[in-house]
Amino acid sequence: SAGIIKEFACRDSRVKLIQQDKQGAGAARNSGFSAASGKYVYFMDSDDYCACDMLKRSVELIEQYDADMVVCEHSAFDSNTGELTYSNKFKYKVPTVLEPLSIKRLFETVLLVPWNKVMKASLLRDNGICFQNVCNNNDVYGIMLSIVMCRRIVLLPETMYFYRTNTNVSLQQTVNKSPFCCIDARAAAKRELSKRGVFEQFENFFINEFYSGIFNQLTRINLTWDMLVEFRRRVRENFDFSYVAAEQVHNKTAYTCVQGLFFDNEAFNVRDLLVMLKDSRRELFFLKAGDELRQLNIEYKKITVENKKLKAEHKELKNKLKKSVNSRSYRLGRALTWLPRKLRGGLRCCKQHGFVYTCGRVKQKLKKVLKLSGK
Repeated sequence: SAGIIKEFACRDSRVKLIQQDKQGAGAARNSGFSAASGKYVYFMDSDDYCACDMLKRSVELIEQYDADMVVCEHSAFDSNTGELTYSNKFKYKVPTVLEPLSIKRLFETVLLVPWNKVMKASLLRDNGICFQNVCNNNDVYGIMLSIVMCRRIVLLPETMYFYRTNTNVSLQQTVNKSPFCCIDARAAAKRELSKRGVFEQFENFFINEFYSGIFNQLTRINLTWDMLVEFRRRVRENFDFSYVAAEQVHNKTAYTCVQGLFFDNEAFNVRDLLVMLKDSRRELFFLKAGDELRQLNIEYKKITVENKKLKAEHKELKNKLKKSVNSRSYRLGRALTWLPRKLRGGLRCCKQHGFVYTCGRVKQKLKKVLKLSGK
């Protein structure tokens, strides 16, 4: 990639190559923006692609409507197959300019990502907005502030950006290494919004994004009991959303799970709540007390396999026994040994219960046999 950029830089003086030690996407965006001198700014992820006219169309709309930001629709595609997996669509059919507070489900519509947005550079410079230098969720803070500080936003109902999924290169794969960044990013954003005196205006938007964001993070990580305890501590330390009612949150599953795990003081069924974390694209993970539950699950699967094998063996032996019982040699043997078996049984009965009792039993048996033969 560096070689390609050098070639462009040789042909066009506006292109600059900035190289630094690996510090994360947030630090890279901050370095790039500091060196930028243009009127507009756009941050693209390294593993995606966009429409050829995305920047041109966005700049035209910003100038036409005197807006601070253009947000376009996007689609996701599978890195291996190239097939589109989902598309994000606006309800508008034509480019629509709106003030942030007038956009329903603001952060869910606009999304807290940089790659589907072209912004005026002055929006970031004049408001002192930068990105956090964290492993993941590093765009939440900067993009949330950018959206809130906009005068006007244009929603462009055209798919201009294509987001790559199912790749090991993506930063989304780092969530397991730093699972608490999602909390720290939203806590920093909440503090900054409060400092700027705008949190109350955007409180309901923030609450909805918080519940969805934390819930989505929980569905992506391999959650352990110790991790869940630390999640609860950090959330309760930075947020007091115990007052939030279910009617305020659009994602009811996210609300029930996050509220139950982090804000309800009454006893709750952890496993029932964690079942809600099952994502349609993932297997249901198991809550671990230490590593015991996961180990028990592995052992249970082994026992299940062994049980199936034993059942198959039992069925095979049963069939063999049935064949043996129905064979001519078995029936002949039973007939030849009938009298010795009866005499042995009579002697055993006589020894245990006495001669009189044995004679009575023999008499009963003879009556039964004669009665059957008579019929």
